[in-house]
Parts: sequence; C-alpha cells; structure tokens
Amino acid sequence: MMDFTVSDHNLQEQKFCDIVGTGMALHIQSSEPPHEHMLFAELEELRKRYSVKIIISSSFSNQLIHPYVRTYFPNLHTVADVDQNLLRYLANKWKLDKTITQLRRQLKYQVLYQDGNMIGSWLQPLQDQWRQFLDNKEAVKIFFKKFGSYGIKWLNKQDKSNHVLWEDTTGRDAHSGSIYNTRSNPTMPEMETYLKNYLVFSNKELITKLESI
Repeated sequence: MMDFTVSDHNLQEQKFCDIVGTGMALHIQSSEPPHEHMLFAELEELRKRYSVKIIISSSFSNQLIHPYVRTYFPNLHTVADVDQNLLRYLANKWKLDKTITQLRRQLKYQVLYQDGNMIGSWLQPLQDQWRQFLDNKEAVKIFFKKFGSYGIKWLNKQDKSNHVLWEDTTGRDAHSGSIYNTRSNPTMPEMETYLKNYLVFSNKELITKLESI
C-alpha cells in the first residue's frame, strides 16, 4: 500500500494509505480546480449515491485544491502531493512515458480502493485523444446530452489531429486559442472539463463495481 506522505486540507502531513482508510474510496487527480467544478459536482453525486469516499489529489505546490473544494464540496477529501510521490508511484505502476511536469496536468484517472486495496483503475487516454473519445459511444452520447446541438456543431468543426486541449502543460487554458474562444463559446470550460474527464461521467465498469460492493 502507498505509505508516502501527503498533506490534507488542514495542511497536516498524513500517510496516503491512512487517508484512503477502510471501505470504498475513489481517487482522482485535479489540475485546475476552478475549471473542474462540474467534475467535482459529479463526484459529489457518486459519493452520495454509493457512500464512497472521494479523494482528490493535486501535484502542484500552491495547494489551491484545498480551499476551492472545501468551499463548494466540503464532503470531498483533498490531498496535496507536493513532492509528487503519489504521481510518480502511479506513473511507474502504469508505465507511463511522459514527464511528471506533463502528467501533473495531463494525467486524468480514477482509482477505486476497497479496504485499502486497489481494485480498479481507469486512465483517460494520453495520446490520440480525439479518436479514443469518439470511439467511446457512451461518452459521446453523454456529451451530446449535456451540450446539445451547439456542442455537436462545435465538435464537428474541430481539427481531430489537434490535441492541444489535452496536452497543454503551461497552465494556460487550452481554450485560449481561436477554436476554444470562451467569448464565442461560454460553455467551453465545461466542455473542456468533460472531454478531459469523460470517464468519470461514462465509466460503466466503475459504476458496476460500486454497485456490487
């Protein structure tokens, strides 16, 4: 079990394994809390529906994850992986070949624990993201339901060889360019959050596990 140290919302150091604890726990990584409000709201629904502990980690030094989530979703747990040991552990476990700088912003996943044991993990694609999203029929169906005809029109216009939305590492919004202009498309932050995290919204395997435990 992962026994390295992270800091909790009180900025106190704890072993990650102690935060996971017993029972069910679902862990995800956050990179831009204000843009991920819709994601956190979906996680809160999972928490209420399945009585699963939600753990949101961030590998940035600013620890902004704590005040944002505590303000809007006080029942979700946050941890700051400032030393990036948690991120490195997962990167090694999954044999990912990107740098930690890239992964702390690009890596999106769900890890499910039962009594401290990892019983399931799901990663968002780190390459060829457009094709893999479009091949996921459930994720596309939910996208259409959430964003309607405007979302469909926007989706059809995108250059499917351009993966900037998923591959930005600078901290700038991926939608700051012309095709992601928030003035002409005020729903773009939510669309971006969905595209980066669609497995949280469409992962039937996760739901099956939550329902069976």
